[in-house]
Amino acid sequence: MTMKNIWIAAIIIIIAVSACTEKIDIELDESFDRLVVEGTITNEKKAHEVYLSKSTDFFNPEPADRISNAIVIVSDGMQTDTLQESETAGLYKTHPEFEGVPGRTYNLRVELSEPISGETVYTSSCRMPPYRAFDSINVVYKDRWEAWQVNAYTLEPPTVDFYRFDIFKNGRHITDTINEPFVTDDILFNGQYSFGVTVGFLQEEKPDEIVEIGDTITARVASITEEYYTFMFDVIDESGYNSPLFEGPPANIRGNISNDGIGFFAAMAVDYESTIYEGEVVD
Repeated sequence: MTMKNIWIAAIIIIIAVSACTEKIDIELDESFDRLVVEGTITNEKKAHEVYLSKSTDFFNPEPADRISNAIVIVSDGMQTDTLQESETAGLYKTHPEFEGVPGRTYNLRVELSEPISGETVYTSSCRMPPYRAFDSINVVYKDRWEAWQVNAYTLEPPTVDFYRFDIFKNGRHITDTINEPFVTDDILFNGQYSFGVTVGFLQEEKPDEIVEIGDTITARVASITEEYYTFMFDVIDESGYNSPLFEGPPANIRGNISNDGIGFFAAMAVDYESTIYEGEVVD
């Protein structure tokens, strides 16, 4: 190749690279405000919580506005409770003796003191599925994955069911972020005894998840509706890694709040089972 050809090739490469790195400014319109609802009723006797906030633009660095001074009511046709706003703005709680009952449908009504996008009343409802219990759990360290695997043993009924699994270490909720719990249907073990089905992982790379001999690990199984399963699956899918980089835009996450509200009001029957880690290691 002559020196002239070398210079021509170099110029072509420079032009191509420059074209690939051209700055593109994308104008994103501000979205209209929407009410965001995060609420759960379980079969536990405790103060159940409903959290209200306002949606915010994607690139807004400020925390979402919390909604205070709302009237929040939960009813199942047998008992009705008007929730009280706690010291944390936007967080509303039932009375501490409130206990959900599997099989009942729980209705949520939110009345705002000021409208959001012209709406002041939002509603939702969710049926609490039947109660399901673990027989036991165990914890083993998977050497190849550098993680502790939590396994559950139980007889799964021959009905179509959906579950959410949460993990606690020494009483601390590890899977406390919305995209961390494990959700699944029962298609792989429907009507069978599960001899150690995996319901969670604790990763060695995360300091708060490291398990020492003698630590108490607790798994919570929650029987959930198919609608809540779909919502959780959408949240986990949309908040995870997307490939390829330039794939289509994400779909709207399907919640159950009226008047274009965002989020989910869920009723679920829960059970807890604990074990003490004894140091078992497997490949």
